[in-house]
Amino acid sequence: MSKRHQFLKKHLVFRKETIFVLIIAVFFLLYAFVVKDFIIEDSKVLKVYSIYNYTGDCVDIHGKIFSMDPVSGKMNIKFWIEPKGNLYKNEFGKGLTKNLIVTITNLSGDMEYLLKKNKTINIISADIPLDGQSTNYPFDKFKSDLGIVVAEAENPSNLIPANIDLVENIQGFEIKPQPHIVSYPNTILLTINSARSGTLKSVAVSGIILMWAMAIAVIFMTLTFTTKNYKVESLAFYSALLFALVGFRNSLPETPPIGTLSDYVGFFWVMGIVSIMMILKIIILLRRAPIAG
Repeated sequence: MSKRHQFLKKHLVFRKETIFVLIIAVFFLLYAFVVKDFIIEDSKVLKVYSIYNYTGDCVDIHGKIFSMDPVSGKMNIKFWIEPKGNLYKNEFGKGLTKNLIVTITNLSGDMEYLLKKNKTINIISADIPLDGQSTNYPFDKFKSDLGIVVAEAENPSNLIPANIDLVENIQGFEIKPQPHIVSYPNTILLTINSARSGTLKSVAVSGIILMWAMAIAVIFMTLTFTTKNYKVESLAFYSALLFALVGFRNSLPETPPIGTLSDYVGFFWVMGIVSIMMILKIIILLRRAPIAG
């Protein structure tokens, strides 16, 4: 073996090892980036948005967004009502001195809740409609308009000043309430904007890229079948991949049912490519099959 051949062989091995190390390094960098991004978002999940600052005889409304269902188009918010000043009379803050009506207004209409005098104040659970299209996953955005008014039950025209603070604890979403200045006194009006978080978008887009990578690999693999003879058992790979792609697609975080934007730019195309390549492989096998007799 010549020295030049030995040098080229050694250099080629070195290049393979270098490429392998670079791939491992890129993988760990991406892994660390995703984990760090998730931890940062998780630490920012509990956000309190305090709106208005009334004192004296008023009501503090503590809201917490418990769940979001983009498919059904609903956001569930639970409200704790805390009367202040002369509106309650005991140390636990649950004895109202007068009957109050809490009216929550949204796109589906008005919801009224009666808070009775000298009774324990129950938690109010409200389903707020989401205005948006979940089929745009993972780039879907939603908007919810919310209005809250607290009034005396005996005299509904007498509105009670109300403060509100809103806490969101939904992983996978970025939620930003936006208060509106209205000309009506003692009226709370909010627009709650929500979208998928950065980590979720990154994982979903990475999943689409991986599906396309599998499709390209299948194309190159099938092209080798035109020059090399493989056993019929190789068809099992195509069949298994078709079923695996469905599970892989459904494993993407918070993915809606089939028919989203991610399906039209990735999943449907990849399923079609794999199916066509499997049909092409079957044709190749049939053409190469020995003729009986």
